[in-house]
Amino acid sequence: MREQWEVYEKDRTPLAGSVALDAAKCAAAHVHPRLTPTDSPIRLSGLSGSPTEQSQRVLDALAAGQISPDQATRTMRAIALHRRILEADELLARVKALEESLPG
Repeated sequence: MREQWEVYEKDRTPLAGSVALDAAKCAAAHVHPRLTPTDSPIRLSGLSGSPTEQSQRVLDALAAGQISPDQATRTMRAIALHRRILEADELLARVKALEESLPG
């Protein structure tokens, strides 16, 4: 980048300025990284029971303004993923029970 700036200092033509600007844009991401949005942790009391009850609690918190729509979406995704994990565990237990019940 320094070389591009030195070229621009010597020759202030539009092309040299464009080269210096391109170099500055490339370096800007490293000098001033873009901030990424982060959510603050949320606390939802009563987030137990069935996935349906948990989802209802999240919707209630969203409607009451306790959590943002983004936080509600992420929490609902976590509940859905947890539900799928529970289903996989239940299916595995059922398959094992069936295999054990089969003769020899």
